[in-house]
Amino acid sequence: MEWTTPSGRTYVKKPGAGLFFPHWDTTTAALPPPGPRIPNDGTTMPRRTRTRAAQRARRKHAERALNGQQDKPPPGL
Repeated sequence: MEWTTPSGRTYVKKPGAGLFFPHWDTTTAALPPPGPRIPNDGTTMPRRTRTRAAQRARRKHAERALNGQQDKPPPGL
């Protein structure tokens, strides 16, 4: 077995099953090449449309607008 770390180091180790089952064939086929990457295919995190501070200010403004409407009597009274 061969492992390659993100930093590029490679480690090679014989599978442990080979000690107990030497007749097993532990080789695997090569992986197919990766296909073309589609931009924004839903596997990435969505981007913010507003900063956190702007979103918080917007929520406060909306909540205060609702509170202001609740203080007024309904039309017709």
